[in-house]
Amino acid sequence: MSDKILNLKLKYKDQYLDTARYNRDFTGKFFIGSDKMQFWQILDDKFPAKYNLISKVGDKFKMTLRQGMDVVVKKDDRVLTKEELQQSKLLNKNVLTLDPGSAGRLRFGGKWEIEYSFAKPYVYIASPEEIAIGKQFAKFTPSSPQEKFTRLFIVLGVLFTAVGLYIAESTYVPPVAINFTDRLKKIEEMATEIEVPEVQVEEEQVVERATTKAVEEEAVTEQVEEAQAMTEAEFEQEFGLALDSGMPGGEGEGDFANELLEVTEVSEIVAAGTGSGDGGPQASRGAADLDVASSSGFDAGSAAGLGDIAGLEGMDLGGTGGFEEVDVAGLGGDLGSYSITKVESKAQFQAVKKRFAGIKMVKEGSVKLEEMTPEAKTELANIDQVVSTYKPQITKLFTTESMMMDMYGTIEFSLIISAAGKVEAVDIEVADGSYFTDSFIGKCRQIILNWKIRVKEPIGYAFRMKFYK
Repeated sequence: MSDKILNLKLKYKDQYLDTARYNRDFTGKFFIGSDKMQFWQILDDKFPAKYNLISKVGDKFKMTLRQGMDVVVKKDDRVLTKEELQQSKLLNKNVLTLDPGSAGRLRFGGKWEIEYSFAKPYVYIASPEEIAIGKQFAKFTPSSPQEKFTRLFIVLGVLFTAVGLYIAESTYVPPVAINFTDRLKKIEEMATEIEVPEVQVEEEQVVERATTKAVEEEAVTEQVEEAQAMTEAEFEQEFGLALDSGMPGGEGEGDFANELLEVTEVSEIVAAGTGSGDGGPQASRGAADLDVASSSGFDAGSAAGLGDIAGLEGMDLGGTGGFEEVDVAGLGGDLGSYSITKVESKAQFQAVKKRFAGIKMVKEGSVKLEEMTPEAKTELANIDQVVSTYKPQITKLFTTESMMMDMYGTIEFSLIISAAGKVEAVDIEVADGSYFTDSFIGKCRQIILNWKIRVKEPIGYAFRMKFYK
């Protein structure tokens, strides 16, 4: 019976998990435990991290039992009791000697089970015919001349490569190291070799540009000082709580209460001149629905419209690509002489924008665009500077209004500025995910309508402001 080998099977809830075999998975001792480094990990916090279950003493195997373990031993198709195990000296206290002629199982933890048994190892003995066939086909196939040549060529290539690398390494002379001083001198020599081309500018042009720039800077400085001269008391009196009676969301009933302030794309173009045409200006396509008054007696509800707009067929001011510059050569009349009306609502802003169809709309920060002329960049930079001076008014208003109602998000303001430097129209777009009260939006519009921004010709200007809770 000594030629039998001990086999252990691990089960969990009567489901087979693994088998451990002597001389394959363990030799002298076999350990189990709750530690993950054990051959069999017992997922039970009450079980020791490392426990010696099987020990080989001489030619016998002994199983060490813990308290709470239930062992059953079966021999000759009969289950041995505890007294019979003790009488046959197979059980001594908590140590069970595993008899090669017996089999059994060990239960613990309520769910775990280990079965043990002894079995003879299976040894396959080949027949003489199988041994002869194995010897016949165990030889390598003889190499062909081509394979021998290829093998020799590869071996010689590796040898020559190794020799070449050894020679190159032994004869290699590293370059002379250049210190920091020599490098600096070399850089200075390279720098002195670069010739900067001289640009010849006529003296008259230099003087003219310098004079123009000085005049523009002086004008912007005066305008900024004028905007900064407004004291805090004047701001509160002109743009603060005194506006509640006429602002959206206040107690009064202003003309622009509860209006939609979102900016939409211009889908139609309506332009008008102040020339003395037959019947005066005429309205075209829905202009009668707009409430716009002009100094020339324009009546949107009269039979006369905005006149003939021939030549505008190819013009597109309402695209989705943002602001566009429009060639006003085909509009006729003097663009600066258009009568201007203050606009405080969405529809009115669109009406004035149509009447100023020839102006170009620019955004804050677009002065960096390369396609702009130097004069346009200068004028836009001046507008940016003046608007930056006025922005604290809106910030102060937000601080006051947000004490009564939480507001947050981003707002884009679109302005139409006349040649006289007056803000004639304001449109306000609240970005998605933002929240502002109607009162705050209305007061912002009223504040901006009081701004003075000097420009050479009518222009549209847009800027963004972000507010936090």
